[in-house]
Amino acid sequence: MSANATARARRRAVLESALGDFDGWLSAVDCGAPDCQRDRAYDLGELARVLGWLVTVGAVLRQLRCRTCGGRTKAAFLETGPEMAARGRVRRVALMGPEDQ
Repeated sequence: MSANATARARRRAVLESALGDFDGWLSAVDCGAPDCQRDRAYDLGELARVLGWLVTVGAVLRQLRCRTCGGRTKAAFLETGPEMAARGRVRRVALMGPEDQ
């Protein structure tokens, strides 16, 4: 993917990619329920080990539910993992929610 690709193109590429392509990355999700507002971060490499390396990021996000309220994911972001952030390569890509427009 080109470094100057649009946000929409980056988001689409990530959602269509396999979990295994993002080993070392995190997905931050929020159920968005006003009474709950639980934020979670998932290690995509760990999800790939459990769910399969070829399962797409988009398929996982569509199935995620909040453990507290049972709500669906309202906002999700792809974020660099701790190892990459420590090297100064912090990145965050909106995958769904208010910042993905």
